[in-house]
Amino acid sequence: DYALHVYQVDRAVGAFRETGHLWSYDPFVLAGQPAVAVEDLTSKTIELFVIAGTRLGVNRWVAFNAYVLLVHLGMPFAGWFSARLFRLSRAASALAVLFWIVLWNFDSLLHWCWFVGMISWSAASVLIVLVVALMYRAVHDRSPWTYALLGLTAATVTLVHPFAVLTLLFPLAVSYARAFSRLRAWEHAALVASVALAAATTLVWIRPALLFRHDIGPVDAFLWPTLKYVLFDWLELLKDMLMTGQPVRTAFRTVVFVLAAVEGF
Repeated sequence: DYALHVYQVDRAVGAFRETGHLWSYDPFVLAGQPAVAVEDLTSKTIELFVIAGTRLGVNRWVAFNAYVLLVHLGMPFAGWFSARLFRLSRAASALAVLFWIVLWNFDSLLHWCWFVGMISWSAASVLIVLVVALMYRAVHDRSPWTYALLGLTAATVTLVHPFAVLTLLFPLAVSYARAFSRLRAWEHAALVASVALAAATTLVWIRPALLFRHDIGPVDAFLWPTLKYVLFDWLELLKDMLMTGQPVRTAFRTVVFVLAAVEGF
């Protein structure tokens, strides 16, 4: 995917320089094809980051690599802040960060995602936990600043990867339902504003996506594991690397799940 994202960034930088849009028509692909109009919904953040970098005089590929590096460097900090937002002690938070680093580098699926270039989803996986932690803290502390930070972080994760909403929907809905009766009117309004702000990031890509919706093809057949993969993962058996990455290493993930369950109870 890194090669794909390099192409997307290159086209977006050129298009923005010439037309002020993030998409263009590429006459050299498939005998002519709309470029970065539909297929790059998960690359808008890195495109904007590189465009901003080039405007500041940074080489586009230096900016591209800097984005990837920042995702890696930001991961342990996001783990620390998430743990502290959940009111874990300093020692427990440090242990949580250690587990994040171990999972990032040694869990087969997560390692495979960023190794092959799915850097947006890897970044979203980190930010998703931070959003859930901010939601937890917001409904407990009831601070306007926490709600504001929740909205900004939610908007960031939806810009990084729109499909993050599918992962966030359940935990955020549960948190909201549990706190519903004790929230004040301004808190309900703040959460609605957060949802609206997160949804507003679609304005970056929605118009060209709708304009060229007839060019959308079938989704690639990877990362669609079924329930039986839970057993295969637990036994560290490789059934299909397109679903789980290769090689399959899930021991650390299993340990983390168990410890998280113990902590939850």
